[in-house]
Amino acid sequence: MTTEHPLVATTPREPMARKQASLSLLPGVRIAHYRVLSQLGAGGMSRVFLAEDERLGRKVALKTLPPEDADEEGRARFLREAQALARVTHKNVVQVFASGIDEDIAWMALEYVEGEPLSALIGAGGVDEETAVALAAQAARGLAAVHAVGVVHRDVKPDNLLLDDQAVLRIADFGIALFLDAGRGGFVTQKGVAVGTPHFMAPEQARGGGVDARADAWGLGATLFSLLIGRPPFYLKEDEPDLDILARVLRDPAPELRALKPSVSAATAALVAELLAGDPDKRPADLAAVADRLDAIADALAAGEAPEAPPAFEAAAASSVPAAETPTADAAPTTTSSGVGAGRILVVAALFLALGAVASFQVAAWVGRPPPADNEPPAPPPAVPVVDVAPPAPPTPTLEPVPVPEPTADELATRVIANPSDAESLEALLARADNDAKAALVMLAGVQGAAGDAAVRGITSGRALHHIGAIERALMMSSRTRAKRVIDALVDWRPFEAIALLERVSREHKDALVRAQAQAARESLFKVE
Repeated sequence: MTTEHPLVATTPREPMARKQASLSLLPGVRIAHYRVLSQLGAGGMSRVFLAEDERLGRKVALKTLPPEDADEEGRARFLREAQALARVTHKNVVQVFASGIDEDIAWMALEYVEGEPLSALIGAGGVDEETAVALAAQAARGLAAVHAVGVVHRDVKPDNLLLDDQAVLRIADFGIALFLDAGRGGFVTQKGVAVGTPHFMAPEQARGGGVDARADAWGLGATLFSLLIGRPPFYLKEDEPDLDILARVLRDPAPELRALKPSVSAATAALVAELLAGDPDKRPADLAAVADRLDAIADALAAGEAPEAPPAFEAAAASSVPAAETPTADAAPTTTSSGVGAGRILVVAALFLALGAVASFQVAAWVGRPPPADNEPPAPPPAVPVVDVAPPAPPTPTLEPVPVPEPTADELATRVIANPSDAESLEALLARADNDAKAALVMLAGVQGAAGDAAVRGITSGRALHHIGAIERALMMSSRTRAKRVIDALVDWRPFEAIALLERVSREHKDALVRAQAQAARESLFKVE
């Protein structure tokens, strides 16, 4: 008997041994009411098969998560992907039909797209601009629909954008999607943990900080850059360590598109620059507006015209200060901040009053005189005294001191990467205990070179236990020399947390010598002196 919910189903069927063997995978094996036809691919912990829905007689992409690969986080991500896809109905987003668990095998039936990912189209020189822009416009519309239901994809890249044989693009793989409305049952990744693909991660995502739709905008910009140039914006060489890539994403501005490919239009180059802005506030958040702009560029290119670059997008976060209104011709003059308008009004009023007083004095004096004789020429009018009216001095404006904002943790980390001898920035970062500072130090501790060495020295010499996450990163991800320095510091420091940390290093570090050093250090902590 099968009990099924539109998104969750449990099906007691074949024995576990047969199910696990089916993931090899043998054609004809059934998971729920889906008969496996062939394997389409595998990535991470999941595997995807072409299967037939025996109830409706249609082909589906059956995504599975074997029990041997399904830890708690893996299951949570798998369920999150189904929940995220279930929220969206859009032609540019892969549709989910159902999901469930069959003998501990989590499965998800997805729309089968006969085509290939965009990464298969990217050659050494990229694709032509019109094609790249048109494809990016479809991706932007799909992402706008995703964002409209409170979901952030967080892994926008060519591998996750599928193009079918009708040239319709669909967004796939919502395995690390983020729900912005966690109160409705969504999953929010722990702050300080970076997830995603390094070449396509926005700076704020690389730091493990909070993200929103603007992180997907950055991924879209990196994807469009890749389509045009043939590589991601921060690519340097094959098999480069992820931390080195992320360090450049955090430290360097994105390359100028037209410097690499002069044939790209100014409009496209301007849009890519906005999408790849390091500051999310300078990045567009409304991807429906981005899609409109991309469509306009594609239409102009198709007509053989040079697309016009419209004004830059407004900042995603609206200012709390309303924009000043432009006065109309009938509006009364207003006082400016410098007081010039008020000064002019006061001068005119003073002159008017002074001249009025002089005229009144002249008339009164003339009326009070006796009439002249017949043969006497009229007396000249009395001389008008000259009144020197000086305009009042404008008020001296009071200048309030402008407070200098404290640098953010990201800014401090960027300074250290750019200049490892910047002790002041590193000390300011070490003195903080907030989540942003912890995430920045975790990133720094894993960076190769002088910046990472400086961060590790600062953490261990200052005995900053609140940055234990960075200490762990330095131990697990660093070179032998750096790991030895951290181990020696922990032995000298002797915090309680060192015991568990050294035990993990002794089991999991890739370097046998570091594992041995960690084990010896851990044993020394138990010795009674």
